[in-house]
Parts: sequence; structure tokens; C-alpha cells
Amino acid sequence: MTFGKICVRAIPLVVVLFCVTVRPPVTPASELDAETLAANRELDQKFLDGHAMKSSESLVSLFSSRPDVVFIAPSGTINRGREAIRASFDYFFSLLDEIHGEIISVSYFRVGDVVAAVGTEVFHRKRRDGISDVRTVVWTDLRQRENGSWHYVFRHSHWPVLTGAPSPTSSK
Repeated sequence: MTFGKICVRAIPLVVVLFCVTVRPPVTPASELDAETLAANRELDQKFLDGHAMKSSESLVSLFSSRPDVVFIAPSGTINRGREAIRASFDYFFSLLDEIHGEIISVSYFRVGDVVAAVGTEVFHRKRRDGISDVRTVVWTDLRQRENGSWHYVFRHSHWPVLTGAPSPTSSK
């Protein structure tokens, strides 16, 4: 057998061994222990409560104290560090008279010592300009235990893009 044939046969085995040994296991929410699941649901509820109170401080406290913490706002702005995250929420709340949200769906996955989540929430808002609207936000994030409680390390939120065929009047 030639060296090339040996390599061709060995490469798939090496790839499988690498993937199995290097990647942390992913555990669906149904396999998270009850305490971890409850703590992560509580974290999400506190996030909604912070919005309802329009409290930047409350929301920032939910993020890790790590200097590399990141929040990507629904507008696409990347906020690095807690001060940038605070400024983002301060600006956002300055545009609103009131806001409250509800989680429509969420899934949690354990990945090593962190929990990843993906979800959808709907926010009902009354803007300072008098317009009321409803905005859907889709998010993904990573959470990590810090000083005994779970905190966001990375959170990416966005408004879903409307898709579909252009209206008949816009194509003329």
C-alpha cells in the first residue's frame, strides 16, 4: 500500500478523533440539570424585567464583568465591554416612554461549562414620539457562571428582516 493511500484512509479517522476529543459536548435543555435550567430562565426573565423598568444598570448587571463581554444590539451595533453596553441601553431607553416584552420561544444547550441559548421575544413599545409598535427580536447568546450566578458573556440580538416578493405597486 502506498503512503498516499494510507493517508487517504487515515484522514477520516483523524478528523473523527479530533472532532470527538476537541469539541465540548452539546447537551440539549432537556438534559440540563433543573437548577441550571431554572437559573437560565430566571436570567432571561430579568432581562425582560430590566427592559420594563427601562433600567440600564439592571441590564448591565446581567452581563459578565469580563472585559471582553459583547452585546450586539438589534440595530447591528457591536458593544464591547460593560460601559458600551450601558451606553447602548441608555440611548435605547431615551427613545421610549415604555416597553415590555415576552419570550415566545427559547432553547438552551450546554456546551462545556457554558450554556448557549437561542430564542425569540416580542417587545411592545411606546416611543417618545407617540408611536406604539411591536418588535420581534431574535437572539443567540452564551452564558457563564460567575460568582455563583449565570451572566451573559456574548449576546447577539437582531430584528428579523422582512422577506418576500415586492408589492405590485413597488415593481412599477
